[in-house]
Amino acid sequence: MLEVGSFEAKNKLSALLDAVERGDELVITRRGKPVARLVSANTGVDRARSVAAAKRIIALRKGVTLGPDISLKDLIDEGRRSVWCWMAQPRWPGVLKTRVLRPSTP
Repeated sequence: MLEVGSFEAKNKLSALLDAVERGDELVITRRGKPVARLVSANTGVDRARSVAAAKRIIALRKGVTLGPDISLKDLIDEGRRSVWCWMAQPRWPGVLKTRVLRPSTP
């Protein structure tokens, strides 16, 4: 990362933009203290890197199983059953009983 004074940055802006376009990062200083950072605007997704990362993940998971008697469908069904049971139960037993409106006593 290059450091450039504000006066020099003003005078050599075109050359600094070329450097940033090549991938360099610049810190612009005023009296030796950093005040700004100049970075490339093209920080988009690199499709080739993303595809390579996905292929590595797929290669790593080959041979990895859930277990001898477990299938993904069984796990999904079990999750659905447990959520359904959770929804069917009262979430806070006894709360409604204690929150019955009662006349206030002074």
